[in-house]
Amino acid sequence: MADKKGLLAGFGALLCYFGFGGALTVLAWDGYQYWRSHDWKPVSVIAGMRSVNVPWALEPGSWFALWNSLYGFPLAAAFLVFGLVAIPIYLFGDR
Repeated sequence: MADKKGLLAGFGALLCYFGFGGALTVLAWDGYQYWRSHDWKPVSVIAGMRSVNVPWALEPGSWFALWNSLYGFPLAAAFLVFGLVAIPIYLFGDR
């Protein structure tokens, strides 16, 4: 049973690293684009979904309010929230 608990804590740690690392990577890309153009345009969640060819992000057939919300939400903030949500899995996964 201890192996499963340790595995869950390790999985939580991996999710935290993925979330925070993704946030730093996207912020670095945003900063690079800002230095090139002197115009801050953060990458949105929809732009991230489009880059991995999610069909709904390319042409939404429904849920337009959600699409508009995700279009205005920065991808770096989404990764940060993902990493913060994963912290309890890491901290309490071995209990």
